Amino acid sequence: MAVMEVCCFAIAYDSAPILMGINLKIMRATFTVFVGLNGCEKSVLLGGLLGEAHLLSGRTYIHDANGVGYCGQQT
Repeated sequence: MAVMEVCCFAIAYDSAPILMGINLKIMRATFTVFVGLNGCEKSVLLGGLLGEAHLLSGRTYIHDANGVGYCGQQT
């Protein structure tokens, strides 16, 4: 069973689209890691998944909030 599902996700920063067309399913009892270069918007993606970024389109379904954790970096 999925803990989180994302469908047709698009995120904006200052009204400009920066991430588009994202579909994602995170399954129960898995460990998911987002890896990429500095500045490739990993933190923005996570903010969108957790409802902390402006969504242009799409939906996030969290089926078990106890199964989601995130530790952001300090800037």
